[in-house]
Amino acid sequence: RLLDPISIQETSVTLSWTLTQSSQAIDRLSISLISEKDQNERIETINNRNNLTSYTITNLRPNTDYTVRLIPLNGLANRLGRPSNAISIRTSESMPSSAPMDV
Repeated sequence: RLLDPISIQETSVTLSWTLTQSSQAIDRLSISLISEKDQNERIETINNRNNLTSYTITNLRPNTDYTVRLIPLNGLANRLGRPSNAISIRTSESMPSSAPMDV
């Protein structure tokens, strides 16, 4: 189950979750991010050998809405677990690169 994000920055977000099934059966986690602007999907797969409960995703676009979902994977059986709840996040706005002009 995905929880509310711990931290949201301009180009990164730190997610946290709780596992409702045995974490020993899960060896990898797949994090799916869908951008609301262009409907592109980005998938990050992480090892779960240390029973992770949080992860920071970087290289996101500033001021962009994303839908995030976590999918547990079992490499031995090559099976997907039940996907988590989906959460919506918006990255922070970035700082302007220069002062306003023609004001």
